[in-house]
Amino acid sequence: MVPGNAQAIRVIVVAQHGAAIKAPPAPASPAVAERLRHLLPATAVEAAIALHPVIVQAAAEQRLTVCRPVVEASYKAQKYDYMCGYIWMFIMQMIGLVIVIAFVRKVRRGEIRRRGVEEAEAGS
Repeated sequence: MVPGNAQAIRVIVVAQHGAAIKAPPAPASPAVAERLRHLLPATAVEAAIALHPVIVQAAAEQRLTVCRPVVEASYKAQKYDYMCGYIWMFIMQMIGLVIVIAFVRKVRRGEIRRRGVEEAEAGS
């Protein structure tokens, strides 16, 4: 959109020297045409509908992404099972907790001596 004008669209295409459309572009889909009718004034709709397929083809050749209207909205199919990750992290935390508890018990029983503790207790 052009700043300050809600009814204008700025299209910038950088065409390579000698670049030409090889095949006639496919006509704009009905969803695109309906969206353009909704966004633009009646005088510019037909030109925009005719220009849209050319823009899409030029953008594809220049590796640009053209915004397309949302025709359908739904949840994307889940690719990863995140619950497995949560369960794995829970198990790893439990293992860490068991290791900490085991070390604390061994320190209390005197099986493990912490360096510096005896010196600190003797000095106070």
